[in-house]
Amino acid sequence: MKFTLATISAALLAVSSVSGAVINKRQEAPQDPNQAQPQPLDLGALNGTWYLTGVTQSVWDVYEIIQNTMNINLNCPHFEVAQASNTSFDAIVSAFLTHTTSNTVGVTASGAGAFMLQDSDATVNTTANENLWTAYGSQVFVNEANWKNFTSQGQSTEDPANAGSVAIPGTQPFEATVYSKLIDSNAQPGSETLENLDTVFLWGTEATFHSTRKRADEVYGLVLSKTPNVGEDVFNKTLALLPPAIAQNNITVVLLQDSCEGAQNNQ
Repeated sequence: MKFTLATISAALLAVSSVSGAVINKRQEAPQDPNQAQPQPLDLGALNGTWYLTGVTQSVWDVYEIIQNTMNINLNCPHFEVAQASNTSFDAIVSAFLTHTTSNTVGVTASGAGAFMLQDSDATVNTTANENLWTAYGSQVFVNEANWKNFTSQGQSTEDPANAGSVAIPGTQPFEATVYSKLIDSNAQPGSETLENLDTVFLWGTEATFHSTRKRADEVYGLVLSKTPNVGEDVFNKTLALLPPAIAQNNITVVLLQDSCEGAQNNQ
Protein backbone atom coordinates (compact mmCIF):
# COMPACT_ATOMS: atom_id res chain seq x y z
CA MET A 1 0.00 0.00 0.00
CA LYS A 2 1.02 3.62 -0.25
CA PHE A 3 1.96 4.81 3.21
CA THR A 4 -0.28 7.71 4.20
CA LEU A 5 -0.20 9.82 7.34
CA ALA A 6 -2.13 12.71 8.73
CA THR A 7 -0.05 15.87 8.72
CA ILE A 8 2.39 15.46 11.58
CA SER A 9 4.77 17.88 13.19
CA ALA A 10 7.63 19.53 11.37
CA ALA A 11 10.03 17.92 13.82
CA LEU A 12 9.01 14.42 12.79
CA LEU A 13 9.15 15.32 9.12
CA ALA A 14 12.63 16.75 9.57
CA VAL A 15 13.93 13.70 11.39
CA SER A 16 12.24 11.41 8.90
CA SER A 17 13.84 13.15 5.95
CA VAL A 18 17.25 12.85 7.58
CA SER A 19 16.70 9.15 8.23
CA GLY A 20 15.31 8.61 4.74
CA ALA A 21 11.73 7.90 5.84
CA VAL A 22 9.17 8.98 3.27
CA ILE A 23 5.93 10.15 4.86
CA ASN A 24 2.97 11.48 2.92
CA LYS A 25 -0.12 13.32 4.12
CA ARG A 26 -3.39 11.50 4.51
CA GLN A 27 -6.80 13.04 4.19
CA GLU A 28 -8.46 13.60 7.55
CA ALA A 29 -11.80 11.83 7.90
CA PRO A 30 -14.71 14.29 8.30
CA GLN A 31 -15.86 14.62 11.91
CA ASP A 32 -19.45 13.78 12.77
CA PRO A 33 -20.66 16.60 15.11
CA ASN A 34 -23.16 14.22 16.69
CA GLN A 35 -20.55 11.60 17.50
CA ALA A 36 -19.01 11.49 20.95
CA GLN A 37 -15.44 12.75 20.88
CA PRO A 38 -12.50 11.34 22.86
CA GLN A 39 -12.06 12.67 26.36
CA PRO A 40 -9.42 15.42 26.76
CA LEU A 41 -5.98 13.91 27.26
CA ASP A 42 -2.73 15.60 28.26
CA LEU A 43 -0.45 14.20 25.60
CA GLY A 44 2.32 16.52 26.72
CA ALA A 45 2.86 14.11 29.62
CA LEU A 46 4.13 11.59 27.06
CA ASN A 47 6.92 13.84 25.74
CA GLY A 48 10.38 12.38 26.11
CA THR A 49 12.10 9.00 25.91
CA TRP A 50 10.26 5.74 26.65
CA TYR A 51 12.16 2.45 26.84
CA LEU A 52 10.82 -0.96 25.91
CA THR A 53 10.97 -2.93 29.16
CA GLY A 54 8.40 -5.67 28.61
CA VAL A 55 6.54 -7.51 25.86
CA THR A 56 3.78 -10.06 25.66
CA GLN A 57 4.82 -13.64 25.00
CA SER A 58 3.55 -13.30 21.42
CA VAL A 59 6.01 -10.46 20.74
CA TRP A 60 8.84 -12.36 22.43
CA ASP A 61 8.16 -15.41 20.25
CA VAL A 62 8.44 -13.27 17.09
CA TYR A 63 11.68 -11.74 18.38
CA GLU A 64 13.18 -15.17 19.00
CA ILE A 65 12.35 -16.16 15.42
CA ILE A 66 14.19 -13.05 14.19
CA GLN A 67 17.16 -13.86 16.40
CA ASN A 68 17.37 -17.43 15.16
CA THR A 69 16.79 -16.78 11.45
CA MET A 70 18.55 -13.44 10.98
CA ASN A 71 21.27 -13.63 13.66
CA ILE A 72 20.24 -10.22 15.03
CA ASN A 73 19.93 -8.85 18.55
CA LEU A 74 17.76 -5.82 19.23
CA ASN A 75 19.41 -3.57 21.82
CA CYS A 76 17.89 -0.66 23.72
CA PRO A 77 14.66 -0.22 21.73
CA HIS A 78 13.11 3.12 22.69
CA PHE A 79 10.56 5.71 21.60
CA GLU A 80 11.29 9.45 21.34
CA VAL A 81 7.81 10.92 21.76
CA ALA A 82 6.60 14.45 21.01
CA GLN A 83 3.06 15.78 21.22
CA ALA A 84 1.85 16.93 17.80
CA SER A 85 -1.64 18.21 18.71
CA ASN A 86 -4.29 17.77 21.39
CA THR A 87 -5.19 14.40 19.85
CA SER A 88 -1.97 13.07 18.33
CA PHE A 89 1.67 12.41 19.07
CA ASP A 90 4.71 11.51 16.98
CA ALA A 91 7.38 8.95 17.76
CA ILE A 92 10.80 8.03 16.45
CA VAL A 93 11.48 4.40 17.36
CA SER A 94 15.13 3.35 17.43
CA ALA A 95 17.25 0.37 18.41
CA PHE A 96 20.88 -0.71 18.08
CA LEU A 97 21.25 -3.93 16.09
CA THR A 98 24.08 -6.39 16.71
CA HIS A 99 24.76 -9.96 15.67
CA THR A 100 23.87 -12.75 18.09
CA THR A 101 27.37 -14.17 17.67
CA SER A 102 29.25 -10.89 18.19
CA ASN A 103 28.51 -7.35 19.39
CA THR A 104 31.61 -5.76 17.89
CA VAL A 105 29.72 -4.49 14.82
CA GLY A 106 26.35 -2.79 15.08
CA VAL A 107 24.03 -0.33 13.42
CA THR A 108 21.30 2.03 14.63
CA ALA A 109 17.90 1.41 13.03
CA SER A 110 15.02 3.90 13.22
CA GLY A 111 11.45 4.32 12.05
CA ALA A 112 8.96 7.19 12.20
CA GLY A 113 5.43 6.88 13.53
CA ALA A 114 2.32 8.86 14.37
CA PHE A 115 -0.57 8.05 16.71
CA MET A 116 -4.03 9.57 16.13
CA LEU A 117 -6.55 9.47 18.99
CA GLN A 118 -9.86 7.84 18.01
CA ASP A 119 -13.32 7.63 19.56
CA SER A 120 -13.40 4.87 22.14
CA ASP A 121 -14.96 1.53 21.30
CA ALA A 122 -16.83 -0.79 23.67
CA THR A 123 -13.59 -2.33 24.98
CA VAL A 124 -11.97 0.96 26.06
CA ASN A 125 -12.33 2.13 29.65
CA THR A 126 -11.44 5.82 29.49
CA THR A 127 -11.92 6.20 33.24
CA ALA A 128 -9.05 3.70 33.63
CA ASN A 129 -6.75 5.86 31.46
CA GLU A 130 -7.27 3.71 28.37
CA ASN A 131 -7.46 5.11 24.85
CA LEU A 132 -7.81 3.96 21.26
CA TRP A 133 -5.45 5.06 18.47
CA THR A 134 -4.80 4.65 14.80
CA ALA A 135 -1.04 4.27 14.44
CA TYR A 136 0.99 4.77 11.26
CA GLY A 137 4.58 3.60 10.93
CA SER A 138 7.28 3.94 8.31
CA GLN A 139 9.78 1.40 7.07
CA VAL A 140 12.88 0.94 9.21
CA PHE A 141 15.91 2.94 8.07
CA VAL A 142 19.67 2.69 8.62
CA ASN A 143 22.78 4.50 7.47
CA GLU A 144 23.72 2.74 4.22
CA ALA A 145 27.46 2.51 4.95
CA ASN A 146 26.87 1.26 8.50
CA TRP A 147 24.39 -1.31 7.18
CA LYS A 148 26.93 -2.60 4.65
CA ASN A 149 29.51 -2.86 7.40
CA PHE A 150 27.00 -4.66 9.62
CA THR A 151 25.92 -7.18 6.99
CA SER A 152 29.54 -7.83 5.93
CA GLN A 153 30.64 -8.51 9.53
CA GLY A 154 32.79 -5.38 9.63
CA GLN A 155 34.45 -5.76 6.23
CA SER A 156 33.10 -2.58 4.60
CA THR A 157 35.36 0.47 4.33
CA GLU A 158 32.72 3.00 3.28
CA ASP A 159 32.54 6.24 5.27
CA PRO A 160 29.17 6.60 7.11
CA ALA A 161 29.55 10.39 7.07
CA ASN A 162 29.23 10.37 3.27
CA ALA A 163 26.37 7.86 3.12
CA GLY A 164 22.63 8.35 3.03
CA SER A 165 19.87 6.28 4.58
CA VAL A 166 18.22 3.17 3.16
CA ALA A 167 15.32 1.02 4.27
CA ILE A 168 16.12 -2.37 5.72
CA PRO A 169 14.97 -4.93 3.14
CA GLY A 170 11.65 -6.48 4.02
CA THR A 171 10.45 -3.75 6.37
CA GLN A 172 7.12 -2.21 5.39
CA PRO A 173 5.07 0.85 6.29
CA PHE A 174 1.96 -0.08 8.22
CA GLU A 175 -1.27 1.12 9.79
CA ALA A 176 -2.54 -0.42 13.01
CA THR A 177 -5.32 -0.15 15.57
CA VAL A 178 -3.61 0.31 18.93
CA TYR A 179 -4.94 0.50 22.47
CA SER A 180 -3.07 2.21 25.29
CA LYS A 181 -3.19 2.41 29.05
CA LEU A 182 -1.30 5.05 31.01
CA ILE A 183 0.06 3.73 34.30
CA ASP A 184 1.55 4.98 37.54
CA SER A 185 3.45 1.91 38.74
CA ASN A 186 3.13 3.11 42.33
CA ALA A 187 -0.66 3.27 42.21
CA GLN A 188 -2.88 0.78 43.97
CA PRO A 189 -4.73 -1.62 41.65
CA GLY A 190 -8.15 -0.16 40.87
CA SER A 191 -7.27 3.40 41.90
CA GLU A 192 -6.25 4.50 38.36
CA THR A 193 -4.35 7.48 39.74
CA LEU A 194 -1.64 9.10 37.61
CA GLU A 195 0.35 11.13 40.10
CA ASN A 196 3.56 9.88 38.47
CA LEU A 197 3.05 8.60 34.92
CA ASP A 198 5.99 6.26 34.37
CA THR A 199 4.59 3.40 32.27
CA VAL A 200 2.58 3.01 29.06
CA PHE A 201 1.11 -0.28 27.90
CA LEU A 202 0.33 -0.55 24.16
CA TRP A 203 -1.52 -3.51 22.67
CA GLY A 204 -3.40 -4.58 19.58
CA THR A 205 -4.31 -7.41 17.23
CA GLU A 206 -4.76 -5.73 13.82
CA ALA A 207 -2.43 -4.11 11.29
CA THR A 208 -2.45 -3.29 7.56
CA PHE A 209 0.53 -3.99 5.27
CA HIS A 210 0.30 -3.23 1.53
CA SER A 211 -3.48 -2.72 1.85
CA THR A 212 -3.88 -6.18 3.39
CA ARG A 213 -5.56 -6.14 6.78
CA LYS A 214 -4.16 -8.77 9.12
CA ARG A 215 -5.78 -9.82 12.38
CA ALA A 216 -3.92 -11.99 14.86
CA ASP A 217 -5.48 -14.50 17.20
CA GLU A 218 -3.11 -13.28 19.91
CA VAL A 219 -2.67 -9.91 21.56
CA TYR A 220 0.64 -8.20 20.82
CA GLY A 221 1.63 -5.83 23.62
CA LEU A 222 4.51 -3.57 24.68
CA VAL A 223 5.42 -2.14 28.09
CA LEU A 224 7.17 1.23 27.83
CA SER A 225 8.89 2.79 30.85
CA LYS A 226 10.64 6.06 31.63
CA THR A 227 13.76 4.11 32.65
CA PRO A 228 15.44 1.25 30.76
CA ASN A 229 16.10 -0.69 33.95
CA VAL A 230 12.94 -1.87 35.71
CA GLY A 231 13.24 -4.14 38.71
CA GLU A 232 11.21 -7.31 39.00
CA ASP A 233 9.27 -5.94 41.98
CA VAL A 234 8.21 -2.82 40.08
CA PHE A 235 7.40 -4.88 37.01
CA ASN A 236 5.17 -7.20 39.02
CA LYS A 237 3.33 -4.18 40.45
CA THR A 238 2.88 -2.88 36.92
CA LEU A 239 1.42 -6.19 35.75
CA ALA A 240 -1.30 -5.84 38.39
CA LEU A 241 -2.25 -2.48 36.82
CA LEU A 242 -2.61 -3.75 33.24
CA PRO A 243 -6.11 -4.00 31.70
CA PRO A 244 -8.08 -6.84 33.35
CA ALA A 245 -8.43 -8.63 30.00
CA ILE A 246 -4.69 -9.34 30.00
CA ALA A 247 -4.95 -11.49 33.14
CA GLN A 248 -8.36 -12.87 32.23
CA ASN A 249 -6.99 -14.22 28.96
CA ASN A 250 -3.84 -15.62 30.62
CA ILE A 251 -1.56 -13.41 28.53
CA THR A 252 2.05 -13.68 29.68
CA VAL A 253 4.15 -10.49 29.80
CA VAL A 254 7.95 -10.90 29.72
CA LEU A 255 10.32 -8.54 31.57
CA LEU A 256 13.24 -7.52 29.34
CA GLN A 257 16.79 -7.10 30.56
CA ASP A 258 18.30 -3.63 30.30
CA SER A 259 20.34 -3.56 27.08
CA CYS A 260 20.85 0.20 26.82
CA GLU A 261 24.17 0.82 28.56
CA GLY A 262 26.22 -1.30 26.19
CA ALA A 263 24.24 -0.17 23.15
CA GLN A 264 24.72 3.52 23.94
CA ASN A 265 28.46 3.00 24.42
CA ASN A 266 28.73 1.34 20.99
CA GLN A 267 26.73 3.89 19.02
